[in-house]
Amino acid sequence: MQPYFQTNNTNITQFDSIRFVIAIFVIIVHHQFTNINIPFAFAYMAMHIFFIMSAFLISRGLLLSKSKAQTFSLFFKDFYKKRILRIFPVYFAYLFFLIGISIALYLLKFGDILKIITELKKFGWMLFTFTYNYREFLLHIKNMPLIESFFFSHLWSLSMEEQFYIVIPFVIYFMNRKQLVWLSVIAIIITPIFRVWYYENVLVNEEDYILRGLIYYRATFLQFDCFFYGILLATYNFKDFIKTYKIIFYLLLIVYLFVIIYNGFIISKEMNLSFFSSIIRYDFMILNKQYLYHDVLINWLIFFMFLNCFYNPNFLSFLNFKFILNAGNKFTYSSYVYQYLFILPSVGILYPLLTKVLGLTEVLAQLIALIVSSVGIYYLSSFSYKKMEIKFLNLLKKEKHAK
Repeated sequence: MQPYFQTNNTNITQFDSIRFVIAIFVIIVHHQFTNINIPFAFAYMAMHIFFIMSAFLISRGLLLSKSKAQTFSLFFKDFYKKRILRIFPVYFAYLFFLIGISIALYLLKFGDILKIITELKKFGWMLFTFTYNYREFLLHIKNMPLIESFFFSHLWSLSMEEQFYIVIPFVIYFMNRKQLVWLSVIAIIITPIFRVWYYENVLVNEEDYILRGLIYYRATFLQFDCFFYGILLATYNFKDFIKTYKIIFYLLLIVYLFVIIYNGFIISKEMNLSFFSSIIRYDFMILNKQYLYHDVLINWLIFFMFLNCFYNPNFLSFLNFKFILNAGNKFTYSSYVYQYLFILPSVGILYPLLTKVLGLTEVLAQLIALIVSSVGIYYLSSFSYKKMEIKFLNLLKKEKHAK
């Protein structure tokens, strides 16, 4: 017998709390403030949580659909209907809104001041084909300099997830549980080895270490083991080892925090930076050779965190507030997509206004700017969910009732 969370669509309450917390982590880091910030490793962990959680939920759903589907064609179509109605409306609403804004500014003789048109000309095809996570890889192989595009920079993670969605229906449908377990174990072992080899032997030739780090973070073939942790959670019964989950999780958490602190001090000394400045750097995980072990450590930490969620109803119960659960369940995805609509004006306009015009301290100005943009993100996401997303999601319910 498989445990309840693997045999039905029972909601795992902690997932909603976790979604909310990690969304906040990502939003804080993306402001790139020098005083009000958190270690970049936390935001990086947040993305891995999203990937593993998504892989688990998708795999669990597909296993249930597989047991009911009469043909692969029906199984395949049902999956992609759900994914398209969940992902596409918000994603393409964001893209087309930015396109509309950039065209309007261009017609008003402001030119391409937001650099949106330039980015779309060079990499628009990647945004529309969900391959944007290979943007930096393309810059690398074409020997082009790294060009920042803040309005689109966060969309790489959605591209990586969509690529997983292409593979996973075939893997789930044509393999039994035992084969899925073995495939997951093999991927979990091989991918980190290949990742280190690739960094040491291929990416080492890239002179721009920031670009090198972005390729390391974002290339699917270097991070695909994340998704297999999720598949393993959905296919193997770990119930026999319940007593050890909490101990292992807290041990891994201690090790993880030690790694951040230790490397923070080393990097701060090597680069003559403050400790805080070193741990909020975007390239933190590849400095001091952390790429050798960091991703494995973080994936195992998340893996055991989820096992505690499955078997311990009280795990993370201190986060079970109605607002957190509601926001984590409904608005997390849209808040991630829309975030830069508020982050960039907050950082580029509001923050300078507060410091230079009103004379506020940097700490206070950054705090106010962060709060204002976060509130804006929340309300836009809430509006999007109520007025757009829920309508698309209801199409599936209507179709099921019709059948």
